[in-house]
Parts: sequence; C-alpha cells; structure tokens
Amino acid sequence: MNFAGTRRLPVVFVCDNNQWAYSTPTHLEYAVEHLADRAQAYGFDGVVVDGTDVLAVYREARRAIEKARDGGGPTLIECLTLRMEGHAVHDDAFYVPGEMFEEWAKRDPIERFRTWLHENASLTDGEEDELNAGVKQLLTEAMRRAEESPLPDPSSLLDGVYADSDSLYPPHH
Repeated sequence: MNFAGTRRLPVVFVCDNNQWAYSTPTHLEYAVEHLADRAQAYGFDGVVVDGTDVLAVYREARRAIEKARDGGGPTLIECLTLRMEGHAVHDDAFYVPGEMFEEWAKRDPIERFRTWLHENASLTDGEEDELNAGVKQLLTEAMRRAEESPLPDPSSLLDGVYADSDSLYPPHH
C-alpha cells in the first residue's frame, strides 16, 4: 500500500473485514476504528462499506476503479461483514457471541440482493429458477472441464515465477 500510495498506482485494495483475527476480535487488533482509516497514512482514500450490501459494494468498487483509471491513485475499500463459521474446519467459533451470528445472519448478502431484485427489479420466481439452473449448469460444466484437464508438467513449476535479471530495466544494483 505504501508503494501504491507513493506512486499513485491505479489499484483498488479490498479488505473483507470479517471482524475476527482467528479468535481475537478486530477491535483488539488495531487502534483505529476501521482498517480503511489506515489508507490515509499511505496517502490515499479509504472507504468503509456494508459488505453484505451487494449494490453498495458494487457502487464503491466502481467509483474506486473509475478513480484509479482516471489517474486518481489507489483506494482501500473495507467491506464490513462477519465470518459465519470458524476460522477453519477444526474451529467451532465458540468465541463469537451467538447474538452476533444471529444479527449478521439477518443480513445475508445473497438473500438481501434476492429480495431487492424481487421488490425493485421485478424478478419473478420463474426467472430466479431459470437463473439458478443456468448457474448450476455453468458450474457443472466448469467442474467437468477442470476434472478432465491434464495436470501441469512438474518441470514447469517455476516457469514465470522469478524475473530474469537480464530482463530488468533499468538494471538494479
């Protein structure tokens, strides 16, 4: 982020802030209220958005992308959400208050957007069923292609990983 800020690079950083660092709440992890507040220290904008609101995330991402493309430099978008399960398979998330799960479950982003589409974009149940069937077909086809694809040649494992020092311009000493 420091490099992006000093060079005014056209980049958008997205932080999916699920409010927990493994089992530690983020308010015990850093002194600022929002991680997006840290962007100012790098010389660019930080934006906080409700990460469960698809349209709000889209609006902020689009604004940040347009700003970057117009030469306005980087943006950090912090999407506030909640990890609705443990950190890993072995973690039962006992440390997260049950009320917190209940509160955030009401804000399920898929259900929120589905409801919005029905109420504001006249999405019908039939159209939704058709959309779901199309997505399922697309995923099934992608899985089939992936499973049928040959494994990569292990000898190419490091191809393109490291820069060839002869190709660096200007040379770094």
